[in-house]
Amino acid sequence: MHRTSNLFAPTKLQTFCLLGLTVLLALLPLPFGSNRLWASNLLGIGCGLLLLGIVWLRISKPGFWPQGAPQRTLNGAVALYGAAVLWGWLQSQSWLPTAWDHPVWRIVPASAGAISLTPDRAAECGVRMLSYLAIFLAALFIGRDGRHAKLLIKILAITGAAYAFYGLWEQASGNAAILGIPKTAYREFVTATFINKNSYATYAGLGLICCLALLWDSLKHGPKQASQTYSLQSLWLHYVLRRQSFLIVLTLLVAGALILTSSRAGIFSSIVACLIFIVLLAVNRRWRWTQWLPSLVIALFVLSLLILLSGNFLLDRLEQDQLDAASAIRLSLYESTLRAIADRPLLGHGLGSFTEAVRLHAGQPTSRWFNHAHNDYLEMALELGLPVTLTLLTAVVLLLIACWRGVLRRGHLEICPILALSASILVGVHGLFDFSLQIPAVTVTYAALLGLGVAQSWPQLKRN
Repeated sequence: MHRTSNLFAPTKLQTFCLLGLTVLLALLPLPFGSNRLWASNLLGIGCGLLLLGIVWLRISKPGFWPQGAPQRTLNGAVALYGAAVLWGWLQSQSWLPTAWDHPVWRIVPASAGAISLTPDRAAECGVRMLSYLAIFLAALFIGRDGRHAKLLIKILAITGAAYAFYGLWEQASGNAAILGIPKTAYREFVTATFINKNSYATYAGLGLICCLALLWDSLKHGPKQASQTYSLQSLWLHYVLRRQSFLIVLTLLVAGALILTSSRAGIFSSIVACLIFIVLLAVNRRWRWTQWLPSLVIALFVLSLLILLSGNFLLDRLEQDQLDAASAIRLSLYESTLRAIADRPLLGHGLGSFTEAVRLHAGQPTSRWFNHAHNDYLEMALELGLPVTLTLLTAVVLLLIACWRGVLRRGHLEICPILALSASILVGVHGLFDFSLQIPAVTVTYAALLGLGVAQSWPQLKRN
């Protein structure tokens, strides 16, 4: 008799790792998306403890890492990502060749030079990058157990719905506050516990596709044929209303909060991610177009209905005048960013140095400065340089290739690699217009979904 091999034996350390990852995923969005120094430090401590537990499990259990894993892909991706983190640290050091120093240090008397324009920020940025790697590895190891993988997706869906409910409640009450602190921006939009509505839109989009994944995973086990008493349609209606009502409510709650952010790029990227989710399901299940097209039409209809019910916020922001004004500001910012990249294309300006570097390369004086490039790829290229940015992106692409293979060959828990690819589309598209990946709560959630996707990208081995 064959049975699926279990990755974990029930130990206290396993429970600690699962509980630790669950707590981090659930609580990180609470303190303003963890986009504060103290929150980043707590994230680093929590991820460090979590990673120590995972490493100990790996050392103490010979069968902890089963055969069949895409070992070369994983080693290559982790090595490339680690190289990017190492370069970010090297940029802040003063013992490298002085020819590499940022030109600013040549005009600052009695100061040790460095590649980075702001070497004091390298530590915080490095801790964040290592934390994201720790979350990915924790989700990868823990997610090899199918029960744990599904549990983590449920946690993300329920957590996303909880923050959506909080955001909708605050907006409906007219408080215009975040955790009791009055908002200083985006007072008329839903932001939940995030400061920026665009960042929350990305987080809500990730929660939305988690809800869709759970909804599909449950619906695929629905009635297959009519009974002697009821037709198939009646059985399905009963099944949906009785068994799926909770998931449907969660999905609509998150979708409603997403729409009320009125984030054009956030809503657009979330729509694209949901469509990709359906397409990947069709690829995985080998559906004909007559099977997946109705689902696509229904999804678009529900989304259109939510937009109409949300009022005029989003529609007003799509007016040509507002689009033109926003585009002019963004284009000016992109031009300054590209000038800064062209000035130091290989070495970069250093982690966390975006604001200062753009100030130096602004075409004309302005009273409005930005902390981020509103394009994650340009910001990475400015800070790390083009070669290391390509290295970082290559690491992610390697993992996405593993997830794609999982979509093609997994019949059980196929939602994990599908979720990872859909989430990558969401953050990848939104990264062209905003800076959501600079918000720890968003990136941690994405890293967890990517880890789960890779964890379920190869079949479970069977043993006697």
